[in-house]
Amino acid sequence: MIEKAFWAELKMPMKLVLGFFVLGIVGGWIYSWLYPQNTQMLLFQLKERFSALTKDLKEGSLWVIILLNNFEISFLGMALGSLFGIFPLFLALINGAILGFLLNFKISKLSWSYLLAGTLPHGIFELPAVFLALSLGVFLGRAIFKPNWLKNFKLALKLYFKICLPLLLLGALVEAYFTPKILGWLVK
Repeated sequence: MIEKAFWAELKMPMKLVLGFFVLGIVGGWIYSWLYPQNTQMLLFQLKERFSALTKDLKEGSLWVIILLNNFEISFLGMALGSLFGIFPLFLALINGAILGFLLNFKISKLSWSYLLAGTLPHGIFELPAVFLALSLGVFLGRAIFKPNWLKNFKLALKLYFKICLPLLLLGALVEAYFTPKILGWLVK
């Protein structure tokens, strides 16, 4: 069982991660409002990158690509947070900015219900997992000079694999199998 004191120490890193994420959303929204052509180009590049990853997939394996992508981002954010906690905050900012781009760009073309249906079903699993992983990274960056850093790192790994990874797995399955069906129902 994880000590209550450890959870209490994660409050400030969680607030920082959420703050950088929201700052990224606002910044991405403003940027895409000021520079819509640049935003379209960035979103196109993201779509092309994802299409390249998924073009030769066998039926039913999209969830694996989604899981691996989310695992890579969240795990690296946690592990590289040991370098003074800067990398997880950068990831929170960048991922928030991408969401801000998407929100501003898609809202002009889609309804709120379609946008929410396309993000909430899997987002309720993925976002807490990523926020926790990045918060663990910030925590480890702050704790690097403490004598019990290795113990904290092991505890962070334990939390990652017991909480974050299962949530990311659920999110990937929902995103690959259920979100498209929900969106299909809205279009009909």
